[in-house]
Amino acid sequence: MTRLRRIPLLRDDRGAAMVEFAMVAPFLFALAFGIIDFGRAYYIYSALNSIAHDGARYGAALSSPDIASIKTHIQNTIVPQYLGALPASQQPAAAGAQISDTVTSSKVVVTITGYKFSPWLPIVAPQTMTIGASATFRREW
Repeated sequence: MTRLRRIPLLRDDRGAAMVEFAMVAPFLFALAFGIIDFGRAYYIYSALNSIAHDGARYGAALSSPDIASIKTHIQNTIVPQYLGALPASQQPAAAGAQISDTVTSSKVVVTITGYKFSPWLPIVAPQTMTIGASATFRREW
C-alpha cells in the first residue's frame, strides 16, 4: 500500500494575510481619508460661521457701523483668529470667498459666500466644494 505524501504548498497559508490586506487596504484608506476630508470641511464650515457671527456682532455693537470698517475688522482681526493656522492658499481671500455686509437701521448681516474647499480625496467628493455662512444681528444702538 502506497502512502500519499502531503504537498506542503496546498496547506501553507503564510501569505494569506498579506493578500487579504492588499484587497481591503484601498477601501480602508479611502474611508480614512474620507473621514479626514469631512472633518476638514466641517472645520472650515464652522470657522466661516464663527467669522460671520463675530463680524455681525462687531457691526451690531458699533454706534454708527459702516460696511468698510466691518470688512476691515473681519479681514484683519477675526479671520486670522479662526483660520490663521491654515496655509495662505486656503485663507478666505485666496480661496475665492467674498464677504458682504448689509447694515440697516435695525440689523447687521454678514454673509460669506464662495469659499472653495478642495478635498484630498476627489473620488469621494467633487473636485471643489463651495462653502458659505451667514449671520444676522440686531443693532444695539
